[in-house]
Amino acid sequence: MSMQPFLDQPATITIAAAFLLAGLSACASGPPPVDSVSTVTQAINDPGDTDAYDVVDCLLPGQIRQLGTQVTYVTERRPVRTTKEDCVIRGGEYVATDRADYRSALKVWLAEAQKGSAEAQYYAATIYEKGQGAQPNYHEAANWYRKAAEQGDKRAAVGLGRLYEQGLGVEKNPVEALAWFARASGLNETALSKLTTNQQSDPNTAKRVRELEQTLAARDQDIKKLSGELKATNDMVAGLQRDLQDRTAQAQEARGKVQQQEQQALALRTELTLLKAKPDTSQQVAAVEQQLQSLTTTTMRDRQQLTVRDAEVKQLQARISLLENNAERIQVLEQSLARKDSEANALRTQLTAANQDLAKLSEQLNERQRLAADETRKSLEAEQRYQAAQAQLEQLRSKPDQSGALAKSEETVRKLKLDMAQAKRDADDRAKEVVQLQQKIAALEADAEKQTKALQVASVTDLGFDGPSLEVIDPPLAKTRGIQVTTDELAVQVSTGTRRSVTGRVLAPAGLRVLTVNGEAVKPNDDGVFTATLPAIRSSNEEVAVQILAVDTQNKRAAMKFMLMARGSAKVASAVPKQDLSGFGRYHAIVIGNDHYKHWPQLMNAISDASAIAKILKDRYGFQVTLLKDATRAQILKALNQYRKVLTEKDNLLIYYAGHGHLEQGIDRGYWIPVDAETNDNSEWILLPGVTDMLQLISAKHVMVVADSCFGGKLTRSSLAQLKPGLTDDARIDLLKTLAQKRVRTAMTSGGVKPVLDAGGSGHSVFADAFLGVLDENTTALEAERLFWAVRTRVVSMSQKLNAEQIPTYDPIHMAGHESLGDFIFVPQGL
Repeated sequence: MSMQPFLDQPATITIAAAFLLAGLSACASGPPPVDSVSTVTQAINDPGDTDAYDVVDCLLPGQIRQLGTQVTYVTERRPVRTTKEDCVIRGGEYVATDRADYRSALKVWLAEAQKGSAEAQYYAATIYEKGQGAQPNYHEAANWYRKAAEQGDKRAAVGLGRLYEQGLGVEKNPVEALAWFARASGLNETALSKLTTNQQSDPNTAKRVRELEQTLAARDQDIKKLSGELKATNDMVAGLQRDLQDRTAQAQEARGKVQQQEQQALALRTELTLLKAKPDTSQQVAAVEQQLQSLTTTTMRDRQQLTVRDAEVKQLQARISLLENNAERIQVLEQSLARKDSEANALRTQLTAANQDLAKLSEQLNERQRLAADETRKSLEAEQRYQAAQAQLEQLRSKPDQSGALAKSEETVRKLKLDMAQAKRDADDRAKEVVQLQQKIAALEADAEKQTKALQVASVTDLGFDGPSLEVIDPPLAKTRGIQVTTDELAVQVSTGTRRSVTGRVLAPAGLRVLTVNGEAVKPNDDGVFTATLPAIRSSNEEVAVQILAVDTQNKRAAMKFMLMARGSAKVASAVPKQDLSGFGRYHAIVIGNDHYKHWPQLMNAISDASAIAKILKDRYGFQVTLLKDATRAQILKALNQYRKVLTEKDNLLIYYAGHGHLEQGIDRGYWIPVDAETNDNSEWILLPGVTDMLQLISAKHVMVVADSCFGGKLTRSSLAQLKPGLTDDARIDLLKTLAQKRVRTAMTSGGVKPVLDAGGSGHSVFADAFLGVLDENTTALEAERLFWAVRTRVVSMSQKLNAEQIPTYDPIHMAGHESLGDFIFVPQGL
C-alpha cells in the first residue's frame, strides 16, 4: 500500500499510542536533520520479512587484530542487542529458537558481565529479572543492576531503584529507590529541589503520621484532664475569694471603728486638758477621765480583733495566691498543649469567614461597579441632553418673536440642568461606594493574608516533610494585565452566564488537614485531585477572585489565587511573554489509526482521531508526522525499525496508536492488533514487549507512547520528573531544558483496550478529544506529566457521564531504556 506524509493511509488500529522523543537541542554542527517522513514512507513500501526486525541478543564475530608485523589474532566474540537483520548483516550469531529459555540469552552476556562490562551487566540483570520462561531471580538481578549502576549505567540505576521500590530481591526501601532514581538522572541538587518526590512512599512516613495523630489524641486527653483540675482549682479559688471579701469587709469595718474610737479619744484628751486648766472642774475631769479609760479599753479590744481579721485576710490571700499559682501552672500546661491547635482552629475559622466575606464583597463590588457604570452613562446622557437644550435655547434667543418657545425652552433647560446635577450626584455616590468596597476588600485580603501566615506559624508538629503544594490542572491559567489586575496574577477565562468547574491538584506529603476554595471545604481524591464549581460571570466586565488554601497535618500551608474573567476580556493578556523555547531538539511522530479490521469488530473514530492528532502535532508543535490509516503489522514494524535507523540523540519521537488492543491479565503483557490480524492467531499481533525492545534500540532521547488502548510493562511513577508547582516561568523553562537532555521512555494510555466514542458529538474518542483539547489550549513548553493530569481529569469526567469507567495512566516503560528523572516535552511553535 502506498503511503504519503500526512495523507490518508489504509490501516486499522484503534489504540492511541504515542512515542514521544525529546532529544538534545539541534546544533549547527553534525549531520543535517533527517527527513523522517520520506525515509519511513519508503521503508514501509519496501518488501521484506518483518521477523527480521525482532530484537535479539547477538554475538558478533571477533575482530582480527594485527600485532606487530608478524602476528595476527582474533578477539573474543562481542555481544550486542540489535535486530535479527542487523545481526545477520554484521555476521553475528543469535539463537533462532528456544527463546523461552533465559539460559540461552544469559549465555550471550554473562561472560562479558563477569569481565566488568557495564552494558553486559545491565542486560544480564534484565534477563534475570524477566526469567525468560523461568522464575525471575530478583536477587541476581539486583546484584548485576548494582554493579552496572556503580559504573554509571543509568538504565541499571533505574532498574535497581525499581527493585528497591517494590521490594524484589532486596529489602523494600522507597528512600533508597528515590536515591537511585536521582543518581540516574544526573541532576544537581538545585534541579532536584525543583522536583517533587513521593515522600509518602517512605515506609516510616505512615508510622510518623500515625504517631502524630496518637500524640494529638493523647494531648486532647491531657487537656481534658488538666481542664478538670483547673476547673476544680478555680472553684476553690472562687470560694476563697468570697471568704476573702467577707473577711476584708469585716477588717475594713473594724479598722473604721478603731479609727473612730481614736478620734473620740483624741477629742476627750483635748477636753480633759482644757478642764484641768479651769478651777472647780474636778468632777467634770473625773467623768471625762472615766470616759477616756472606757474608750481606751474598747479600742484595744477592737484593735486586737482587727489584728485577727488582718491575719485571716493574709492567710486567705496566701491560700488564694498558692491556688492561683497552681492554677496558673495548670493553665500554662494546658495552654502549652492546646495553644497551637486552638490558634490554628481560631485562625482557620477567621480565615474561612474572611474568605466568605471577601466573596460576598466581591459580588457587591461587581454589582456596584455595574450600577456605577450605569449611573455614569445616565449622567453623560443627561449632560448631553442639557447641552443640546442649551444650544437650542441660544438659537431661540437670537431669533425675534420667539418668547413663547423661549420660555418653554428655558424651563426645559432648567429641568435638564437639575436632572444633570442629580445624575452626577448619583454617579458620584456610586463611585464612592465602589471605592469603599474596594478598600474593604483590600483590608479583608490583607487580614486573610495575615491569618494564613499566622496559621502557618501556629504549627502543631513539624515532621520534616515539605509543606503542601497547589496547582490548577484544568483549564489552563492565563496571565492577566490591566488596571485592576496586576501583571503577575493568573486568570481562568469562562463564558458569561455559565458556572465553570476548575480542577486542581494538592500534594501534601505529611497528610492533608484542610483544603478550601473561597472558604468552602473541598475533598480531594486519593491522587490529590479536586474539583470546585465556581460562580458564573454575568457580564464581560465582571471578574471574581478565587482563593485556594491547603493546610497539612504540620499546619504548613499553601495558597493560590486567580481570577475568573469573561472569555475575550481585555484584561487577559493576548499573548504570553516571549519565551526562549529553543534547545528541545527535533520532533518526529508516527500516528496510527485503525478502523477497518478484517476479522475484528469495526471501529468508528480511530482514523479521525489519528488525523486530528497528526494535524495538531504538525501544525501546532512542528512535528514531522507520518500518518498511517488502517495499518498492517508489517507497516507498523517497518516504520519502527526505520526510526531505529535514522533517528539520533537530537530527535524526539511520538508514536500515537488508536485501534484494538489485547491485554493478558496477570502477566502485564499486551498486544496491538493490526488490521490484518486474526482473532484466534496471535502470530500476526504486535507483541508490546517486542515494541519495548525496539524502543531501547532507538537512539532518540525521549520516546513516549500514547495509546488509546493498552500498553503493558510499566515502571512506577517515582522515576518520572514531576515539577513542583509555583516555579517562575523562567525557572520552569530552564528546568525543562535540563530534563530534555535525559533519556526517557514513557507511555500514556487511555485506560481501556479500545477507544471509547465521545457521545457528545465531537467525532473523537473521549481520550483523543481530551488529548487534542489540552494540546490546543497549551501556550508554553508542556511536560507530559502536566499534560497527563489535564487529560486524565477530562477523560474521567466524560467517561462518568457515559457510564464507562476509563482512567488514563502515565508511567515510564520498564526495560525500554528509561534512565532518568526526565519527561517528554511538547513545545508549541511560533511563541
